[in-house]
Amino acid sequence: MQIRYRLDADDYFALQRALLHQLQRAAGMSQGKLFAYHVLVWIPVGVAAAALIDAVQRRAAPAGLALLVFTCAAAILLVRWSMQRITWRRIRHAIGDGGDPLFEEQLLSLGDAGIKSESSGTAGSYAWSCFNEVREDSLRLFLFLGSTRAIVIPKKSLPEGLDRTYFSRHIENGHKPSPAR
Repeated sequence: MQIRYRLDADDYFALQRALLHQLQRAAGMSQGKLFAYHVLVWIPVGVAAAALIDAVQRRAAPAGLALLVFTCAAAILLVRWSMQRITWRRIRHAIGDGGDPLFEEQLLSLGDAGIKSESSGTAGSYAWSCFNEVREDSLRLFLFLGSTRAIVIPKKSLPEGLDRTYFSRHIENGHKPSPAR
């Protein structure tokens, strides 16, 4: 069975978000830990902001520690936001009009042994056991090869009846030991 498709910039950005999430999972940064991190960071910032607002309303001098905490948090947020915008702008500029090989037509050949991937000038072959997991969003499937690589397949390119279940089943079977002969 073969699948032909062409990725666009939105597919690329979705891949970057999926890989970031995969790296966070690999590093043990579960959603619960991220939530706890944000709570531990933002409660003191909220207290500092409340102290500053109270001082302004009473027309008193703001407490030094509250001012310091709030200013540092605001500076960190501004730097983080700016760096993120600069990074995404650089990525958008780098991919430009889609002339990158990533945006050329891709051909995936699916078989019992695995997946063969071809595009102009590049080819690769992956046994089902090379894949860790399958994830999806509303428009794409992500076939993960570890925590830093994935194959992206737009769902609109999938033949009738081919979905996440097909890939999950093959990956699961690829990780099982072969029967003894």
